[in-house]
Amino acid sequence: MADTPNRERLRAFTPPTGDKAFDNWVAPQRTAAISRVVDAVGESPDSEVDLAAAIYRACIDAQIEVDPFEGSKATDRLKKVNRVLKGVRKQIDFVSTDPYLNERIKVAQGVAPRPINELLFELQSLENELAWQANRWRSKVDLSVKLKGRRPSELE
Repeated sequence: MADTPNRERLRAFTPPTGDKAFDNWVAPQRTAAISRVVDAVGESPDSEVDLAAAIYRACIDAQIEVDPFEGSKATDRLKKVNRVLKGVRKQIDFVSTDPYLNERIKVAQGVAPRPINELLFELQSLENELAWQANRWRSKVDLSVKLKGRRPSELE
């Protein structure tokens, strides 16, 4: 896995997930990151979201190339992250039932999201990353022709 500062930078390029709160939280980060890319390159992209998604996938693919067996572990890690996400969402729903708890724990104060929402967003970002890794591992597109479509064992 990438170190923390690189993962935080990568999170800015996360493609839309369908979770409105998470997508709204990532959108300003994505816009700022893409504007830095545009400043460096000198050309504006046709679609900011498509460019961000391409950068995101390229970074994850590069991580897999550094450690090719990272993809084989991604499916198991994704299952664990999904279990944790389910628990966090359940706790957020529980907190939302009491207005006082909701105000103190869940509702943002100022610009920064509350820690419980930050945890949720971090887990969703990790879920996206692991889902992409697991999908790339299962796709077998990157395999050598000599392997005839089978995955090499870790010993190979």
